[in-house]
Amino acid sequence: MNIRKENKDELNAVVTVEITKEDYEPKVQEVLKDYRKKARIDGFRPGHVPLGLITRLYYTPVKVEEINKLVSNSLVEYLRNENIRILGDPLPHKDEEKTIDFEKQESFEFSFDLGLSPEFDLPVLSKVKIPYYKITVDEKMMEERIEELKKHYGRFEDVAEISETSMVRGNIFEANENGQIIEEGHKNEGTILSVDRIEDQEIRNLFIGKKQGDQILFDINKAFPKDSDRAAILGIDSKQLSGIRNTHLFTVTEIKQYVPAPLDQQFFDQVFGEGSVSTEEDFRQKVKEDLEKSLEREAEYRYTIDAKEILLSKAKIPLPEDFLKRWMFETNEGKISREEIEKDFSHFLNDLKWQLIVNKIARDNNFTATDEEIKEQAKNLARNQYLRYGLASVPDQYVESLANDLLAREDERNRIERQVLEERIYGWIKNNAKIEDKEIDVEGFKKLFETK
Repeated sequence: MNIRKENKDELNAVVTVEITKEDYEPKVQEVLKDYRKKARIDGFRPGHVPLGLITRLYYTPVKVEEINKLVSNSLVEYLRNENIRILGDPLPHKDEEKTIDFEKQESFEFSFDLGLSPEFDLPVLSKVKIPYYKITVDEKMMEERIEELKKHYGRFEDVAEISETSMVRGNIFEANENGQIIEEGHKNEGTILSVDRIEDQEIRNLFIGKKQGDQILFDINKAFPKDSDRAAILGIDSKQLSGIRNTHLFTVTEIKQYVPAPLDQQFFDQVFGEGSVSTEEDFRQKVKEDLEKSLEREAEYRYTIDAKEILLSKAKIPLPEDFLKRWMFETNEGKISREEIEKDFSHFLNDLKWQLIVNKIARDNNFTATDEEIKEQAKNLARNQYLRYGLASVPDQYVESLANDLLAREDERNRIERQVLEERIYGWIKNNAKIEDKEIDVEGFKKLFETK
């Protein structure tokens, strides 16, 4: 076997693999002998089929399969041993017009086009300016957050009369236009309705100001146009609505109002845990600290965007673009058109350049992701996944189990490993670049994402 490489330019090369019968024949014969042991052919006992017959039947397809394996494995080993870093995968040489006759030929030559990973230098980081935003917590944010918490931990209380936001319990009856209850009509005692869900303003006004024991005559179809809402109030299935009159009489039996939690010790304990905060001043400080922590995560995310964009703009990274377009088209087997490739190609190039930057920093600094770091990151992802389902406190064994499931999938493990590596590299960039701290308010910070 002989393998040679010819560089077309700094970014493209052709590798040719030459093989002879001596390279593949021993393996072919080994496979044919194994076929002989297992073959079931009429007229012969299992394991006693003549090798000559097996050879006539299977030699060529086995030969093709073993040659393909040999070429593929040899090419991978050659690239590894010669430390040749490539982009994408080797592709059959595009100028190759040779006709191969696997039945008659004994020696073969296969050529492959390679897209070479470029050599490039990173900018001197000590001269690279990257902004890092400190988002200020103002009084408006503080008040909005405190109001959110008060509403979250609020409660329903009895009130004397109905307002726009009251929750009203009562008895509802089918009635005629004079307000007389229809004896055999439908009724639902103890139903609950929310005044702000009434869509007709005139009917809503009929409820507002009413007290316990008062009655309201109204058109339920106008008040609640949605079948599901009417069915819920009447306590029936939506399919039963067709036999129900529009006019109903509602007798108020109970009025509740949702009242935000007061700034008291019970509220402080609910928000931050028992005994953590004892005064309003401490409570506000704790809210501010939590907001700052949340904003720090947002600022860190913004830093990663800026660091990536700035390094991409300063690092001059040439790429074999024609090869990459061909590789994307041929490896997707018709799933993507050339027009679609052209449309998204600039985004693809930026992603690829960033991968090359990450790989270079990792190589130059011997950065690796340890198994422990990968496992911990998988656990963090597992916890976040449970949080999306509203499960904040999940036993460790469930987190561990989900993390193991994630790591069992090779593509997922690779993605997690890359996350760990990128996190370390962003930290390294921050320690070596010229970080410019900038204060900014929330509105200004939001605008950063609108303009980029």
